[in-house]
Amino acid sequence: MLLHDPRHTGFTSSPVPETPGERWSYTTGDLILAQPSAAQGMVFVPSLDNHVYALDWESGELIWSFEMDDVAASTPAVAGDSLIACSYSGKVYSLSLSDGSLNWEVDLGDMIAYSSPCVVDDVVFVGTGDGVIYALDRYTGATIWSFSTGDAILDSPAVGYGKVFVASNDGYLYALDEDSGSFLWRFEVSDGKYYVLSSPVVDDNKVFIGSAAYKKIYALAQSTGALIWEFAVDDYVWSSPTVADGVVYATSHDGKIYALDEDTGEQLWVSEVEGTPPSVISAGGVILAVTNEGRLYALNRSDGSLLWDMSFEGGTMAPPVVADKRIYVCFNDTIYALVSVSTLTLTLSESSTTVGGSIT
Repeated sequence: MLLHDPRHTGFTSSPVPETPGERWSYTTGDLILAQPSAAQGMVFVPSLDNHVYALDWESGELIWSFEMDDVAASTPAVAGDSLIACSYSGKVYSLSLSDGSLNWEVDLGDMIAYSSPCVVDDVVFVGTGDGVIYALDRYTGATIWSFSTGDAILDSPAVGYGKVFVASNDGYLYALDEDSGSFLWRFEVSDGKYYVLSSPVVDDNKVFIGSAAYKKIYALAQSTGALIWEFAVDDYVWSSPTVADGVVYATSHDGKIYALDEDTGEQLWVSEVEGTPPSVISAGGVILAVTNEGRLYALNRSDGSLLWDMSFEGGTMAPPVVADKRIYVCFNDTIYALVSVSTLTLTLSESSTTVGGSIT
């Protein structure tokens, strides 16, 4: 699911290649705006061509595809033997993981723009354009509860500590009871003039969220919503922070990546990349960042120094995915699988696969 887990930490223990090379690529029929998901030997790719694609994560071979009623602009979530995917028009689909056949679909009545489904304990949480967050039964799609905020929900709910955290374009981050949907607290993150696209992140009894309106990253007490610290940056914060081993990583529109102490908000380091990065991923001691200028960067997690970078055609606002020592990145309408050059060399000695991509 989005940013690896229900808390949106963006952290995985899977290592990344020290020297990556392209293993395969797959081109869909339109742009890929949302992060893919990877699980059980497959990569699930949402596309603006109205399809969700299931690809073999080793070979890139198409296993199945499913056509929805509208574009797929959010990250699908793997839930047991099912894939939960949403269309822009407001439909939620449950698909068989093995063959893409439809288990059920439900129409929530308003757009699901960029709100990716979050699945916890057989409950699907998703927000809609009319400002309602729904809790749906994973097996049937039936509504368990719903809660109405004051405006569109464009971010993705995060779940942790028995609570659901979701931000709304009415300018507030909400905390709701996970079981009942009852209101617990809210915190202002916008003046209502700017979209709230940053999804909340939950870790260490705190909730982290970025603010485009106020150009800040906030750390709040998950139990009460009380402000623990805030960190001001020089430009808009559209993307979600990520958290790993006591450090919060946040990006801003001007191409900066900040590492902040999780407890105090103190800046540990800042790096700058070419273009605007979405949320970063922490994997195996490396920070991975992509940008709308067609770049993939690997930074040393301890000091932000550049380890390597790669260039691709087109841009992206979809964070990378790391699984089984592979990196999956999307630029324009294409997903690329990157593996260690040593692994790639061994594979190529037995095949005629052509390798592309540019690494520096």
